[in-house]
Amino acid sequence: MSNQEKSSKRGRPTVSNSARQARLAAREARVAAGGSVQRGRPASEGSARQAKLAVKAAKIASGETIKRGRPTSVTPKAPKVPKVSKMPAVPKALRPKKVVAEVLDEVEAIQA
Repeated sequence: MSNQEKSSKRGRPTVSNSARQARLAAREARVAAGGSVQRGRPASEGSARQAKLAVKAAKIASGETIKRGRPTSVTPKAPKVPKVSKMPAVPKALRPKKVVAEVLDEVEAIQA
């Protein structure tokens, strides 16, 4: 492979007098004059989110460290205790049936 630069222009050609090119030129002129681009939805100044962001910016400016995520609890949590079942787990199919046990008692009484 050779490291030669291609001199041909690639991509779709631009139309210099199109509405898009006029918008882009006006935007570049605004930025060059020291203006702002102002893209997206404008922020509501009186919202609770803007108040939270202002508090966070003030903390950062004062030099506080900002931690991400949910704050940790001050009180220690109780350790989780595993549940203790009263009987060991036996599949239902293997459990003795009450009706069969009563029949066996009757058979034993007859044989005795």
